[in-house]
Amino acid sequence: MIERIRDLYWAKPFRPFTLQLAAGDAVTVGHPELMALSESTNEVVVLEPDGAAHFVNLAQVTQVKVTDKKSKSAK
Repeated sequence: MIERIRDLYWAKPFRPFTLQLAAGDAVTVGHPELMALSESTNEVVVLEPDGAAHFVNLAQVTQVKVTDKKSKSAK
């Protein structure tokens, strides 16, 4: 799962994608500049255009979906 997220993050051209979480929440990465991806931790931070931040433990990601359009992340 982590490799898939890294591949989507670095893809050229970038396509927005959604992280589906175990608790049922979904977080959409609409642009690579809105996600911080660490090489040394199991977490990412996804920012919303309004400045809200989602701290995501990658162990909680159950599915990754490429989305057709940019959309707001769900809490």
